[in-house]
Amino acid sequence: MTDNTFDLIELLPSPYGDDVWFSLLLPDEIEKLTRLHRAIIKWQDVAEQEFKEFEQEVAKKRKQCWDHYDYDPVRDEAFFRLDTERVMLANLAVSIASTAENIIINICNHKNVRYMNQQRQTDFGVACSELGKALNVPLSHLPGFNGNQRARILGNCFKHSGRRTNERYVEKYGGDLDVEIEYELENWPSFIDDTKTFLSEIISRLK
Repeated sequence: MTDNTFDLIELLPSPYGDDVWFSLLLPDEIEKLTRLHRAIIKWQDVAEQEFKEFEQEVAKKRKQCWDHYDYDPVRDEAFFRLDTERVMLANLAVSIASTAENIIINICNHKNVRYMNQQRQTDFGVACSELGKALNVPLSHLPGFNGNQRARILGNCFKHSGRRTNERYVEKYGGDLDVEIEYELENWPSFIDDTKTFLSEIISRLK
């Protein structure tokens, strides 16, 4: 999603409510996330088949000296595949979080709600707090918030902590600090559905 999509807001004085405009955009943004997740699933299927074929090829040319040198190309391939899968899913988490952030920031901009901190930097925390005040409901109380927030925290762990649990993750979900996150075990369709629900709840409250 790019900000160019939302630049149209300034070009479309309309007799319709703001909720209509954002309601038109939201399904497109959610479908982008769904397609991205679907593409990752397809990659997983292809990678699994490729791995099985690679395993068979290695078995045919295996040599006794491999054990002496602890050489195991199948093990290395499995690690590489898992690492690639986790990077793709972590990027999906970033995309899910960014979708919510971009829409909320643009709603704030359109409704003249403050979304910058004292340093004049865009601040998602400020945007959520101020938009919640404008809508008379804390955004954290809205359905779907928790799923979107988990995706955001997972994305931040990827961007800032090398895909390992950080203080914010441990504070919110428990567990130990600095543990590699198993992104493949997360419920990605649920995160996407929750993000749709969360943003729909916000849009439905616009006047």
